[in-house]
Amino acid sequence: IAPLNELRNKKTMISTDRSKFVLIYNGEGKNSLYELKLNGLPSKIVASNKSKFALVMYFGSKTVEIIDLTNERMVSQINLDDMPKDADLDSINNIAYVASANASSIYMIDLNSAKLIKVIKLEQSPDRVAVSNDGKSLCFTDRNTQKIYSLKLVDNSYVAKLIADGKNLSRILFKNGNIYTISRTDNIMSIYNEDEAFLTGEIKLHEKPTDAVFYQDKIYILCAQDNIVDVYDTKSQKIVENIVLDNNGFYSKITMIPNQPNALITGIQTKKFLLLNLDKMMITKKQNSNIDVANIVIIDTAALQNTQKEPQKEAL
Repeated sequence: IAPLNELRNKKTMISTDRSKFVLIYNGEGKNSLYELKLNGLPSKIVASNKSKFALVMYFGSKTVEIIDLTNERMVSQINLDDMPKDADLDSINNIAYVASANASSIYMIDLNSAKLIKVIKLEQSPDRVAVSNDGKSLCFTDRNTQKIYSLKLVDNSYVAKLIADGKNLSRILFKNGNIYTISRTDNIMSIYNEDEAFLTGEIKLHEKPTDAVFYQDKIYILCAQDNIVDVYDTKSQKIVENIVLDNNGFYSKITMIPNQPNALITGIQTKKFLLLNLDKMMITKKQNSNIDVANIVIIDTAALQNTQKEPQKEAL
């Protein structure tokens, strides 16, 4: 990685699509400090600034691992009933929700204690999952039907509610009572009111949207085929900007930099990092890289050093 001031006081973990090794960078240095060998090819890594633990999922494995980010050591292995497909983090309570379609289950893994705390058995086959911003509910898609559901704790039992039909969804987001689904083939973002299970809007996007992040009241949607980031304003309910990227490959991932108005845009075959200023809605830096990025996790070094177990709040 070429030096980036925006990564100062950050710890960055990068995995490729070909190696069991994760590259660990501290600060803005160009060379990785060291490599961490994992037990397989990671499919997803989930971490929070409020916990020293990260969750690692592997391709073809029923086992997930918890890694201590302060010393880069594996602290626990959790065996699931079948291979997981997706995971999302409740950043308020530091609980990872891991979805396994084959097991018809969503697993709650506490990243404070590095333990599995609950298995939610479902009639559906959960594929993609998203936790609401308040940490009190989530939504998921059914792999077999592509239908979208919300999931809430009602009278000590988990209730899945049908929201709508979906189609080839690459990303789902859940914030302030609204579920946002992004179809990579129809190039449409659909917006649903979760409480009423009602479609409130559809927004046409550029070609092949693959990833999206929330920042304040806007959604930044990375459209890989056209190399454009569509910016949707949830207040005005319209696209307010189309941020043009370069044509250097297929950018597929957008990752927030903690406590900054910045995000990194990466792709497996781009060998480049694009720095997106979310306030200005523009690309402010382009840096070459000698690695292809499959997963990237960025956490605050100071926050990591200060992590300590807090009293558990009410989760889903």
